Formats: sequence, C-alpha cells, structure tokens
Amino acid sequence: MARTRSPLLALPTELLQRILSCLSPESLASVSGTCRQLYNHTESDFLWRNIIRENSPGILLESPFPCRSFKELFVAHYPHWFLPRHKVWFSDDTASGKLIIARYDPRRGCIEAYRLVAEHARSEPEHWEHDQEVDVLPFDPHLQLHLDKPIIKLDPTAVHSKHSKRFLSEIPLPTVNGSVHSTFFLTQHLGSALWATAMDLWPPLVIPALQRVSNSYNVAWSLPKDLTQASDQAFRIRQWMEFASDARMGESIETYSTLMSELWTPTQQKPWRGIWVGDYLRHGCEFLLLRQPDTVSPASAVNEREGGSGHSSRGQTHDIYEGRLEAIKLTGDPYVPRGEYSWIAEDIGSGGLLRVAEEEEFRGARIVRSKAHIAGEGFIDGEPSPDQSSHASKPCN
Repeated sequence: MARTRSPLLALPTELLQRILSCLSPESLASVSGTCRQLYNHTESDFLWRNIIRENSPGILLESPFPCRSFKELFVAHYPHWFLPRHKVWFSDDTASGKLIIARYDPRRGCIEAYRLVAEHARSEPEHWEHDQEVDVLPFDPHLQLHLDKPIIKLDPTAVHSKHSKRFLSEIPLPTVNGSVHSTFFLTQHLGSALWATAMDLWPPLVIPALQRVSNSYNVAWSLPKDLTQASDQAFRIRQWMEFASDARMGESIETYSTLMSELWTPTQQKPWRGIWVGDYLRHGCEFLLLRQPDTVSPASAVNEREGGSGHSSRGQTHDIYEGRLEAIKLTGDPYVPRGEYSWIAEDIGSGGLLRVAEEEEFRGARIVRSKAHIAGEGFIDGEPSPDQSSHASKPCN
C-alpha cells in the first residue's frame, strides 16, 4: 500500500513554522520524534530563541552563548526558565524574609537572582503642621540589587549532573568566602485541598497564589518524584557553613515563592497596587505588597457620592477611591514578620474618608481610617489596632 504524505508537511515552510511556534517546548520535543522532516523543522533556532525570549522578558537575546544553538541553551537550563519568567521572588527566611529579582544574563549564559535592598539616609525630622506633636521624617530610599552576592547562579555548563534524576537533585551554587555553601532544588506543589489543613505553607494564605508548597524543614516528603509534581512557582535553597573538618554547621532551608504579576502591576483603577518600600525606623527599609482586592465602581458612581468632578490633577478619573487597601509585608522584622499584614484601610472611598489634607507637606492627600499591627518582640499578641496615621512609603515597581 502506497504511503500518503502528511498534509502538514505539504504546508509552506513559513506556515509550518508559524504552527510550531504555538507549541510548548515539551510538545515541540514530541513532534520532533515523529519523522525526520518535522525533526528538522523543530530544530529551527528561530523557534527556540523565541521560547527563551518569552521566558526572559526584557532581555535582548542575540546569541546562544555559551551554547552552540538556542535549543541547546534552552535544554541546558531546563526546567529552570520559570525563574526569570516570574522575575519577583520572596522567601520565608525567619521574620525578615528576602525579596529577590531573577533574570537571565546573556553575557554569561547564566540564570541568576540577586537580593533587592533599599537604603535610606537619615534626615532631620520636621514637625507636622497639622499636629505639632507629630514628627514627619522625609523618606527617599535608594534601591539596588546586591550584585556582590548572588542568591542563585545557574551556569549551563556546570549545573547538571549526568544521572537520570538530574532535574530533581540539589544543584550546588557558588560558595561565599569559601565556607558558606548552598544548593538549589525544586519542590512539590500542594493541591488546593491541602491549603486549609497544612500547617507549613508558602506563600502564606494572605497572599493570593496559584500554587503553594510546604516550607517544612522535613524536605524528603515534599520533594517531587517527577517534573509533573514540581512547582514552577516555588523553589528551595539549602545553606550551611563548612570548614576544614568537613563538619556542617548552621544548616538552614529557605523556601521562595513568586508573586503573580497582577498583584504588583498597577492599573489606572488600582494605582496603589504594587511592591512598595516602607520606612520602619530602627528596623530599616522593608518591602510591602499593597493590594487593592476589591472591584471598583465606575467613576460616575464615586463622583455622585463624593460630589467630585471625576478628574484628578493628572486628568485621570476618580474611580480609584474605592474599596479596601491592604499592606502585606514581603520582608519584616521580629515585631511584625514577613507574610503578615502591616496595615489595612477597610475603605479608601467615602466610607473611610476622614479629611483631605490642607497642610503644605501633604496638600490634597486623602486621609482615611486604617488599622495597623502593633506587636511585641517575637510577634507577641499581634492584633490590628485602630490607627489614623500611615507609614511613609515609596513604590519600587
């Protein structure tokens, strides 16, 4: 019986490439095993360069260095491309936590992540015109990546071993000062049915997430058995100190989770949504996730209630003054640690409005009712308390 040629192979090359560009990397690998002609089409560097670009947003990718092709580069870092794709990660490090930014560096062909730090030069306080007993501290933090000490550095020429479980093993990371060692490894995502019963979850339930993982120190049961169980929104890092005696000291395990981009991307209706840096005085600068979880009303409805013109000084509508505003610590301190609410304004609209500031420093600012966490050292009796003041904060997104 004569063989019939697949209609797919009869398509013009440009159209076939367009179809293949819609497939996932895993599907491309499956297609490549069907016949020699499709294998040749799936080897196209154009396809694999676009896949890498999708996983490393904002990076100009011109060369597969240090690999020979873009497919080889993708395979070398597979399945860790989720790190630069999600970009923003925060850890469960006790009390303080960490906020890190992941990226792909085309100059070295590495996937790397660095801690985001904020520094604030202290300045003289000024009396608040509205209340002379209150001091106002100017706040102008400087943000930068701590490039001297990478949290993650995955080198495509060195990170993978040859055995069959290479994806599920711990990957050594660069040592610090020759004595601090660390490894990177994947972790298993938990089904949503377990979220309400599991004691050790990351991220915490106050932060919306598509996946959650266990951050228990008992790693064995949370390790994925295969890649279908591995989370692409969380990972773990083991760290310890080791000296000439080969004895491990101070071993710790940190769990990192990403933040969905819609949580920190502001919109015209929700302009305060994002990652902010706050001044916590003797605790220094800390990072906050500001959420506006409620659906806002149209501008006309808010204008009718508040008697406004519907336009701000920037020409934007005032449908932004609606609903709840909450600040969740991504990094924290022993009094209010990471993953806890810092403050909450139940209603930033007319229901919570106290007044519009007339003093020079904050002229035109809306002052609304809020409540904040006031806790003892060790987060003892951490209960929200009514508070009409707010922390000084600056956006960092």
